[in-house]
Order: sequence, then structure tokens, then C-alpha cells
Amino acid sequence: MRGPSEIFEVLSNIPKLELEDLEKIIIIFQKYEKDAKKHPGGTKKGNFAIGADPDQHYPSDEEILVSEIGKLISKIIRETSMDNLSN
Repeated sequence: MRGPSEIFEVLSNIPKLELEDLEKIIIIFQKYEKDAKKHPGGTKKGNFAIGADPDQHYPSDEEILVSEIGKLISKIIRETSMDNLSN
């Protein structure tokens, strides 16, 4: 069994969600993307009583971080004008 989750700690240490920090955030994303490939989540029998699938996927911490950091990158890009992105 792996140690305690570091998800909240990693996310709290992400630089500000500003265009100037986008490159740093992408580097962090790429690190966890590599880690997620090495440590994929798995499936377990789902609990039908709560509406789970027969084989429910449980993502690894690394997969969750890739998803959450990807959302942050998307937010920066959506909130930045195209002119500023191309510079």
C-alpha cells in the first residue's frame, strides 16, 4: 500500500494561475503525466447500491493530479487573450 496522498499538497504549491507561470505549471503537469503512466489506477468491483459501474475505475493520485493540473492550464488559456498567448 502506498503512503498518504500528496494531492492537496501538490495542488497548493502550484504557482499562481497567471500566464507568466504557465510554463512552470506545464512542467509540473508533464512530470505527473509521466508518473501517471508508471502508476495507473485500477478497477474494483463497483457498489451497485450507489450507482457505480460493475467495474469501477479508481484513479491513482498521479492521474488525479494530471486531471486537476490540466484543468488549471485550461483555465489560464481560456482566460488569456489570443494576442497574449502568442507572445
